[in-house]
Amino acid sequence: MKISVEIPRKILYVVLFTLLVTVLSISGFFIFRPQIVRAEWNNDNTSTSDSYTLSQIERHLENLVRQLEKLNNNLSGIEDEIEKIRSNMD
Repeated sequence: MKISVEIPRKILYVVLFTLLVTVLSISGFFIFRPQIVRAEWNNDNTSTSDSYTLSQIERHLENLVRQLEKLNNNLSGIEDEIEKIRSNMD
C-alpha cells in the first residue's frame, strides 16, 4: 500500500525555512550562550596580576562611562540647536 501526499511548493518552502531558522537559532544559542565567569576581588586566592587586571578593567570602564556621558551631553546640545533652528525656520 502506497500513500502519497501532495504539498504545495509555497507551504513546503515556508515549512523548510521555519525549520532552518529554528535549527540555526537553537544551535546559535548553544554556541553563543553566555559563559559563567568567576572572579574574586582582592581575595587571598587571587594573585596580584588578577587584581591589577581587574583594576585596569574598572579604570577603562569608568573612562568609557565618562566619555559616553560627554557624548550624551553633546548630543543633547545638538538636539537643542536643531530645535532652535526649526523654530527659527517656522
